Amino acid sequence: LEKPQQDSVFIDFADSARTNWTNLPLGLQARSGLRYGNLSEKSKIAFHKVLSSLFSSQGYLKTFAIMQVDDILHELFEIQFQQGKVNERSMQFIRKLNWDYGNYYVAIAGNPQTEDIWGLKFEGHHLSINITAAGDLITMTPLFMGSDPAIVEDTQYAGLRPLSKEE
Repeated sequence: LEKPQQDSVFIDFADSARTNWTNLPLGLQARSGLRYGNLSEKSKIAFHKVLSSLFSSQGYLKTFAIMQVDDILHELFEIQFQQGKVNERSMQFIRKLNWDYGNYYVAIAGNPQTEDIWGLKFEGHHLSINITAAGDLITMTPLFMGSDPAIVEDTQYAGLRPLSKEE
């Protein structure tokens, strides 16, 4: 990360932002850390390497499918608006929610290069990943993964189901 990004990504390990979580969209809940969409391509690749080493392949793919569904949700509401199924006032509110693939935030609590205990937080709409590392031990709590819609029924992504099979 470049120096200005380093300044915004680090939070104190004792900061309550490390363990407080929400699944509300950015338009309803501000986040600590650095916006994922502001990362350079090089930084995104490095971040993907970190997450893919922490999660199983399914967990890793679910994480990014959840993020993609935010863009799809925008598209679904825009289609409904164009069809007259959503009124202008509701659409203005929906747009202010700031659902977006890039509107997830990365925060590092403590310093993994100099401290034995540190944390990583990645959070946005329908996703809150909180990792704490103490030496060789790692915990992943609180952890929340959700999806809206659970199953995409329209657009080119019809059938996409980020979290599980239909029972």
